[in-house]
Amino acid sequence: EAHIPIVYGGNTPASVRRAVDLKTEGWYPGRLPMSTLVSRLQYLKDYMGDNPRDMYTIIQPLVVIGKTREEAEKLIPIKEVGVSSTGAKFWLKPPSGSFDTVKDLSGLVVCGTAEDVAEQVTELADMGISEFIFDFRLQYDRYEYALEEVGEKVFPLLNYKPDQS
Repeated sequence: EAHIPIVYGGNTPASVRRAVDLKTEGWYPGRLPMSTLVSRLQYLKDYMGDNPRDMYTIIQPLVVIGKTREEAEKLIPIKEVGVSSTGAKFWLKPPSGSFDTVKDLSGLVVCGTAEDVAEQVTELADMGISEFIFDFRLQYDRYEYALEEVGEKVFPLLNYKPDQS
């Protein structure tokens, strides 16, 4: 019989607790700044305590890909992205104290060349992220370009092979 995994969404500490307490199979915070993501992943592990279990962790950062990192960074509305979630008030601030640069948005945004994007996706996978959703909403006017770059350049760098069935 088919099984659909049930995951709980939200980017606050309460959403982490609900994902565990409701015995869902995963937690989907959407997109979070890197410092907040690291903190929430640790909180997830700590909250499970003596009853750890495998849980999907799915993120959906904004992805902006360009021929150069500089080209991609110019497409990011920094101030808007830094407050783009109703959960933003629960985010940990970057070391600078506010979201003023693309670097401050790391985790919320994955950007740069195909190589940069693959490197950032790999970093997230190494942190325990099990699924990554490419969100191209900042590139609607270049949507096909972004899809082609990811499919032709990023996926091979990640050793991704689509299911051929």
